[in-house]
Amino acid sequence: IHPGDVVVFHYLVTNTGNVPLTNVFVSDDGGTPGNPADDFSVTIGSLAVGQSVTVDSAPITISNPPVCGQSTLTNTAVVSGVASNQVVVTAQDTAGICTPERPGISIIKTAGSAANGEILQIRVGDSVVYHYTVTNTGNVPLSNVTVTDDGGTPGDPSDDFTVTVGSLAVGQSVTVNSAAITVPNPPVCGEGEWVNVAVVSGSGGGKTVTDDEFAAVCEVADPSITIVKTAGNAADGQEWQIAPGDSVIYHYTVTNTGNLPITGAVVTDDAGTPGNPFDDFTVVVGNLAPGASVTVDSAPILIPNPPMCGTGVWTNVASVEGTLPSGGTIGAIDNATVCAAPVPGISIVKTAGSA
Repeated sequence: IHPGDVVVFHYLVTNTGNVPLTNVFVSDDGGTPGNPADDFSVTIGSLAVGQSVTVDSAPITISNPPVCGQSTLTNTAVVSGVASNQVVVTAQDTAGICTPERPGISIIKTAGSAANGEILQIRVGDSVVYHYTVTNTGNVPLSNVTVTDDGGTPGDPSDDFTVTVGSLAVGQSVTVNSAAITVPNPPVCGEGEWVNVAVVSGSGGGKTVTDDEFAAVCEVADPSITIVKTAGNAADGQEWQIAPGDSVIYHYTVTNTGNLPITGAVVTDDAGTPGNPFDDFTVVVGNLAPGASVTVDSAPILIPNPPMCGTGVWTNVASVEGTLPSGGTIGAIDNATVCAAPVPGISIVKTAGSA
């Protein structure tokens, strides 16, 4: 039977003598011979010579029967009857109950400090220690208990590794750990996850039982964008010297320096008048994968009256903004400066007398 099952005991009683019997009844010890509190009786009455009668107990719940092969719950029944000469005759028999051997095992796998079912967030190149809590969920001891981890590559057994648990008593739990595992390039959190599957196995009751569970890690999302703005042929951070009335083409190098894709990036330039949004202009960059860099240019911009180099600069500020997978935005700013190149010059007008 199984724990909690209900059992009905059957008693076949026979008058094997040559005189009738009266006051025949069965007394059952309830499987606890030292505890009369749970004894019960079943009345039969009278039995003629050679007569047999079968009677049953009430249904009895067996909450925790012993495991077959290890022990047996034995119920002893004693039948008695009275002959016509007032001699009491008795007999007894037993019935045994046990629960089948049921080996069972379970495993809970976690990564690092993450709780069960949580994804551990790491940085590229970080090491992870996996934890395996293995429990004997059956009713027989287990031996040769081991955990095999697929190393995150289910199709490649060459990087599988094994952690030995040993033996587990019924109900016993043991937690074992992997060595530190380097995860070279985990997916970015929100974009995917690196999944390791662990399988535990053990032997008991003539069978091998297994269970499996996975744990996942991902790279911490770290969005970032930069913009480098230059004027004309000037290098980054240098002033571009022009003549008054010259036009300038601005160059914007936009780079996705984070680990999340950026979509719809646009550069907005204040045209050198931060307090006047009416002359602002935009340049479309588009989508940027992590690590991608794109350079876009403005149309030629007329600088009517730039300051003289050495006395001041005409500053244009550009900002870039793009959209993250979460729907949020990210941006950066940079500027470029121009000034009027010094043009030394002199003139003289000479006249003689009244000429």
